[in-house]
Formats: sequence, C-alpha cells, structure tokens
Amino acid sequence: MKKLIRNLFFLPILVSLFLIGSCGSEVQEAAAKEESKSLALNEYGINASIDLAGSEVQVVDVDAKYEQKLLPNKKLEILTKKDFVVVISECQENGVEMKVEFAEGFGETVVEKGDDFCIIQQEDEDGNPVYDVSLFVEKEDAFIELKVCDPDTKAQLSSLEKAKEGLEAAKTFKFS
Repeated sequence: MKKLIRNLFFLPILVSLFLIGSCGSEVQEAAAKEESKSLALNEYGINASIDLAGSEVQVVDVDAKYEQKLLPNKKLEILTKKDFVVVISECQENGVEMKVEFAEGFGETVVEKGDDFCIIQQEDEDGNPVYDVSLFVEKEDAFIELKVCDPDTKAQLSSLEKAKEGLEAAKTFKFS
C-alpha cells in the first residue's frame, strides 16, 4: 500500500515533466517554421524565391507585347502580411534611369536610387505624397521588375516607411 501511495505521489510530477517537455518541443518546431522566410516561386512559373514566407501569391495573365523569356504572359502578385504587395513582371530593360529621368522631368523627387532600384515621390490626385518603388533584376539578358504597391489600389504607396520596407523585401528576390 505504501508503494502505491508513493507512486501516486510521483505520478503528477512525472505528468507535469512530460507536459513541460512536450510544450518545449512544440515551441521549438513553431520557431523553426518561422525561421524559414523564403517563399519559393517555382510553382508559379519562375525559378526564384523571395523572403516573404506566409504570403499569398496570385498569378495574373497578361498580353505581352514582346517575347518574354523568364515569366511568359503573366505576372505574380505577392500579397504580404506587411501591408504592401510585390508585383513581379518581366520587362525589356533595367528601367531605373528611364524612371528617374521621367520623374525629374515632371518635377518629382527621387528619394533613393541605385543601379537597380529607385523610390520616387509623386503626388496623388489630392496632392498627397505617394511613392513609386521598383527593383530590377537581370538574368540571361532578360529583366524582372519587382514593383512594391499598395495592397488595395495596386498603385503607389502612401507611406515612405512602407516603401522602404517593401524595397528591402524585394531585394531578397533571388533566382534559383
């Protein structure tokens, strides 16, 4: 009888230790899943990835006016949880210089510019600042433009902070 009472005394302790050990392993598994930031785009027609795991990808058919090598007759819209959309489409050239010259010609402000990216401040219909964000990536004499947009309008972003955050996310785009 004493043995039974002693075993019953230790039973709750053993159960508690088991539960604590189980909880710890579940948390570690969830943390491991969160660490994987990469979203593979292979199933959407382009051998690439971008660090926007957990985002929803929509494929949109487009009529191309020229032969597209990397993303024929479509564009991808990545709907992020970060309040911006990254639109991936094929284009004929690195359009940074053209976009910058066009913006300066219309008196718009170039907020940031690099060899393959730009953020341009424009005005919306009400005179409020909005931000046009583009990144260009080249592969095999073809170009991909990653455009960061507002999730509702699919146009320029109204926040410079979101524009910069979106550009940083776009810069994680890598061909496989």
